[in-house]
Amino acid sequence: MSKKFDIPVSAKIILKFYLVFVLISFLYRLGLMCFHLDEIADVGFWTVAKAYLVGLHFDTATACYFLAIPIIIFTLFDFIGKKNVVFEKIMTVVMTVFLVVTTFACVSDIPYYNQFADHINLTSLDWFKGENGFSDVMKMIFGDPSLWLFLIPLVILIAGIYIVSKRIVRRTSGWQPKNYLTKAVSTAVLLVLCFFGMRGYVTRERPMGVYDAFYCENSLLNQLGQNPTYTFISSYLTDVTLMDDELAVANMRKFLDIQDVEEFENPLSRRFVADSLPNNYNVVLIIMESMSADLLERNGHNQGLTPFLDSLINQSLYFENCFSAGKHTISGIFSSICSFANTFQDDPTYQLNPVKSEPVLTYNNLPKTLKDNGYQTFFFVPHEATWEKLDVFLLKNGIDKIYSSIDYYGATECSNWGVNDDYLLQYGANALDEFTDKPFFATLLTVSNHQPYVIPKKFKRRSDNDREAIVQFADYALQNFFERASKSTWYDNTVFVLVGDHGKDYVKSYTPPVSYFHIPLVFYCPSLLKPEVNPNFASQVDIYPTLMDILNVSFVNNTMGVNLLQEKRPMVFSSGDTEYCVFDDDWYFIGSKNKPSQLFHYQDFDMKNYAEEKPEVVERMKTYGESNFQSFNYIYKKRLQDVE
Repeated sequence: MSKKFDIPVSAKIILKFYLVFVLISFLYRLGLMCFHLDEIADVGFWTVAKAYLVGLHFDTATACYFLAIPIIIFTLFDFIGKKNVVFEKIMTVVMTVFLVVTTFACVSDIPYYNQFADHINLTSLDWFKGENGFSDVMKMIFGDPSLWLFLIPLVILIAGIYIVSKRIVRRTSGWQPKNYLTKAVSTAVLLVLCFFGMRGYVTRERPMGVYDAFYCENSLLNQLGQNPTYTFISSYLTDVTLMDDELAVANMRKFLDIQDVEEFENPLSRRFVADSLPNNYNVVLIIMESMSADLLERNGHNQGLTPFLDSLINQSLYFENCFSAGKHTISGIFSSICSFANTFQDDPTYQLNPVKSEPVLTYNNLPKTLKDNGYQTFFFVPHEATWEKLDVFLLKNGIDKIYSSIDYYGATECSNWGVNDDYLLQYGANALDEFTDKPFFATLLTVSNHQPYVIPKKFKRRSDNDREAIVQFADYALQNFFERASKSTWYDNTVFVLVGDHGKDYVKSYTPPVSYFHIPLVFYCPSLLKPEVNPNFASQVDIYPTLMDILNVSFVNNTMGVNLLQEKRPMVFSSGDTEYCVFDDDWYFIGSKNKPSQLFHYQDFDMKNYAEEKPEVVERMKTYGESNFQSFNYIYKKRLQDVE
């Protein structure tokens, strides 16, 4: 009679926790897909199903990383073969924490992906930094009813996870001090499977990585297979050095056509000499929240969301191919006034955010240069000045006074992010009336077009869709501002610059979507600038040097920005959270250290990845993008950002 084979209790427990983890990941994947069904409407069933198989691969790898140590602990106790209440309680808590962490990553990843078209990564932790970081995150979560949809099931899941973990640890039978050979073999098998599970492959020399999730031409499905816990950890471990510093700087000098006419300490410095005396025009820079160029009527949006902005563009110098340097508001602020883009630091523990980095550095930037030329400088934020440590950065970089929530007495119908656009812009126009004794530079940061949307009752909305109505309100606020400003004595001698902080995923196609970077850039000053639609590429980093030409201010440009009135970019670059993007007339290139290169013919929304067919295009655009980011990395490390 054959002897019955008993599966060791340690193996039973590990297997049960693995299955629970896989179930949670499956539910996450299903939930994420439900929010984006329109993106896979024309995709076949088996192509979609493969995303779940790829997901199982990543889920297994993630689970193996977490379960490696519990395998050893449970096995040791299995050999002892005696129940221990203290041990059970400790391991119940340990396994509950493991499942809660992964569940939290899954639940939080869905709204994050819906907003940024990317999975959670180290950039997400930036929100928790600073004096009010944690409170800002809590306000964002609890103040947005749409996020309650994720909080409620999260609380239920956490309670359920504890109950399930307790049952698995305490009710799995078979604890007994015998069958040591079986237990030894079982442990060896588990550890071998765990090792290859972490690698992802048995025979392939290179272990699995995020790049293995890309199997088709549908961007959503390529993202769907990824496990949010895996991608987060991967963003921490990835070496983010893109290329050699000296090579990057040499490339940038060629791209910027820098001649060795004058010796500077900063290798990117070049002198601009105005052909006449400064005109001392005021400058009003309006950084518009989530204002994608794809919302404009001229770019095919037929809902009439921005009638005023469309009409203003017809009277302005407009750059129709402007792209944001990043995908977050703080990136848009930094790039617009300092003419550098966020990039990656050699330390892989976080993405370099120059505004919040320690120590906070001083840059040769727009407000500082104007201040040196006799300007008053102001910055109007809709919320607390301490948001993202912005106050420390601005006051150290040429801003005389910051207007913030403490100044807006009596403001009503505010969102979690601050006062609405109409209030902020009207307040700004009124405040600037008091500073007409000498020229001023003022930046106004709007926020209404950021979830959760709060649409003032006085506004007569023309759409039942909140995403559309809030854009209409933002446009209405701009119109009111210009009507109010036109009554001021400073209006006629002011250069108005309007730019998006970043775009939004209004046109979903690639990941990241082109609409998240494509933004309007408007220079309005009838007395100085003729109406023109300029088709050349532009970036937020070009605002500073272009304004210096408009204002006839001589300066040394030690940034990555170019004078759009005299220079032409061959391409333009943008920074995602875990990738960098480069655009030219025909191609959209997405590069990363841990994902495969992607190359799309974006003008006609072609979803085919041409990276393998067009290696020469990939190399050209890759060199341009990496040189830009690595050069700033070099300048930052060498502290050359404020020297000539």
